Amino acid sequence: MHCPHCGTPLPDGAVFCGTCGLKIESPVPTKMPVVTVREDAIPAKVPTESTNFRQNAPLQPKPPRAKRGLAMPILCICLAAVLIASVVINVFQWMQSGDLQTAVDEKTQTIDKLNQEIDNKSATINEQNLTIVDQEATIQEQSSKLWFYEEYVVVVPDDGSELYHTYGCDHFDDSYFWAFNLAAAEQKGYTPCPYCQ
Repeated sequence: MHCPHCGTPLPDGAVFCGTCGLKIESPVPTKMPVVTVREDAIPAKVPTESTNFRQNAPLQPKPPRAKRGLAMPILCICLAAVLIASVVINVFQWMQSGDLQTAVDEKTQTIDKLNQEIDNKSATINEQNLTIVDQEATIQEQSSKLWFYEEYVVVVPDDGSELYHTYGCDHFDDSYFWAFNLAAAEQKGYTPCPYCQ
């Protein structure tokens, strides 16, 4: 068998050419030529069995390694990119969760302060409501007194007019006066003011 590229004789079953390195795809067995040896062509010294045939044979180069595809490096790069992206996303989420927790804590403190202010304002409102109730009772009492004075009391100024007035009349001189109940003022001969009566 011979190399189809450089013609170097190859041993049967060889996969690569020892001279040019060509890969032999399917070795084709060749017919050995029949050689007639004449007796006078036999060399004087015949190699003995101890002679190492491999020492005299040309060295065959190692067959070239098959080229590795790019699939493995690309896969490794993709896995590394996914891993890095995962780490970055996790760190980002962790940082955001810390920021969110800080914001939640601040809002909680603000809500607590506002609740405290609401409680204080509610207490103040309750106190003011009690004060309003007291004031309303006082106003009711004063209103009753005012109604009594408006209904039954008249004032007579010491101006010689002989008129009696209700409190607040614009024609009433309050520098010096007498206060009577209505029946007593009429009994004494005082007449009602034409403006306030």
